[in-house]
Amino acid sequence: MISLVIMIATLMADQVTKALIVLTLSPGQSVPNSGLFRLTYVTNSGSAFGLFPNQTLFLILASFVGIGVLLLFYRTHPVSSTILRLSLGLQLGGAIGNLVDRARLGYVVDFIDVGAWPVFNLADSAIVVGLIGLLWTLMSTKDSSHPEPEPTEEGMLLPVVSVDEGLLASEMEPTSVSDNVVPGKREDQWE
Repeated sequence: MISLVIMIATLMADQVTKALIVLTLSPGQSVPNSGLFRLTYVTNSGSAFGLFPNQTLFLILASFVGIGVLLLFYRTHPVSSTILRLSLGLQLGGAIGNLVDRARLGYVVDFIDVGAWPVFNLADSAIVVGLIGLLWTLMSTKDSSHPEPEPTEEGMLLPVVSVDEGLLASEMEPTSVSDNVVPGKREDQWE
């Protein structure tokens, strides 16, 4: 539910801000005229940084693929943290926001102009922030996703390896784990 709310909020904020820019500025106009941060109305018929200009159909298909990958990731990934849900909501809202522009207009409206950085919009920002949150979540859960295995069956074989002696895998001796060395072994419920 968190992802859905964030996705809808991101999509609405993106579309409203783009509509306000289109209504209040002329293409190419900046407010203020100079400075580090400006609102500049530009259109982008390509992807990020103006790559693949005038490839609207290709970019629409790529957007659908990207949205599909995000939905598949969300359904199959074992991590269920709030940051992951927020990140996916931001990414989906941003991707859908730019997809709506491409499908409706044939280009994306960009207006956030910061220094020498290419002009971008709220959808682009949401995608980037969502990607950072996703990467942070994946990196922070990487160590905890592979817990140490615990012996659970009687008579499980464990290799005896001596690092100092440098034994090869073919020289390993199987050793049985007995009940008295497994801490907290439960009583057999069938006895």
